[in-house]
Amino acid sequence: MTEDSLEKVLPLRLRALPTAKVWGGGKLCVGYGKPMPEAPDPESSDGEIRLGETLELVSCGGVSNIIDGGRFDGMTISEYLRTEEGSDGELPVIVKYIDAGDALSVQVHPGKTELWYIAEADDGAEIIYGFEEAAAHGGFDRDGFIRAARDGSVEKLLHRIPVKAGEFYMIPSGLVHALGGGIVVLEFQQSDAVTLRVWDRGRDRPVQTEEAADTVERLGVYKLHDGIAEPGLTECEYFSVKKYSADGKLSVTAENGMLFISCAGGSGTICGDKIVKGDSFLLPKGCSADISGRDLTILTMCW
Repeated sequence: MTEDSLEKVLPLRLRALPTAKVWGGGKLCVGYGKPMPEAPDPESSDGEIRLGETLELVSCGGVSNIIDGGRFDGMTISEYLRTEEGSDGELPVIVKYIDAGDALSVQVHPGKTELWYIAEADDGAEIIYGFEEAAAHGGFDRDGFIRAARDGSVEKLLHRIPVKAGEFYMIPSGLVHALGGGIVVLEFQQSDAVTLRVWDRGRDRPVQTEEAADTVERLGVYKLHDGIAEPGLTECEYFSVKKYSADGKLSVTAENGMLFISCAGGSGTICGDKIVKGDSFLLPKGCSADISGRDLTILTMCW
């Protein structure tokens, strides 16, 4: 692309893809302007439609955001990548907003690293983040872990952390974790789709406890401040996330590749276009975006 053509296509506003979840809440629709899903979660027992998450950036496995407005209006990100960036149309990362109206299942990912940005948290909200230190004493008891997951006593083994808005938590592959109720997060992750449920808090849904136990055993038992899963880290070998808080103006640049941008608070303009909480964009490589507004919280990710 020439410099002139870059100016005409940036920024690419992305349409969010909503997904119904049994644990979903009402905050993404009301506070972030997100669309509701057309049908309930297939695993729902009551048939209620609850918005659990929105895919803000995705282009893999046949799923892709649509560009909203501008020269490429109506084109999927996959199509844009193939025609304008000369790639295979796939992205190695996914970004989601998640509204945990109720607590999520305790789970582990055998081949995926995630990063949580806590956008909102009710008073007393908490996450599960690895095991209590006592669970790691003397090594990992696989059979004991499986028994505890099946009878519900696994709760006693799990480490809980109270959370508040503005915090980051890195979720490395192999870390047992879960969001508690009353939390909205912006989640940055690798595009690997494998999730193993350890325990589902009594819901009647499939779990993969034995497979999860094998993953934890192979990768080790993580606990707080072990040098691998420490809160506050925003970079890993797969992606890098930055947060900007501003009253006034700021500029962000896609220096070494495409750059994802999301507004997690405030309102204003981006390159002259309106931006409000919940809006997400993609910048082509080499582009800069001027953002201005009040009480802005902007998060960016490169990969």
